[in-house]
Amino acid sequence: MKRKGGDSINSKYQEYLTEKGREKLASYSSMGYDVAAIAKMIGVSEKTLLLWCSKYPEINAAIHSGDM
Repeated sequence: MKRKGGDSINSKYQEYLTEKGREKLASYSSMGYDVAAIAKMIGVSEKTLLLWCSKYPEINAAIHSGDM
């Protein structure tokens, strides 16, 4: 399945495996946004973001870096 601009929906996670992408996720988390809000901000469903967290430890760590 393709999105606008030709990107594959399934490859969007790759952006958040980069250092810059992980920093963005960590920044949202440190500002107090929850998983649902972060998902909305990056244009994916909460279910998708949670799937990424379970599959990619780097994304999970970035999302939970701001947890207290």
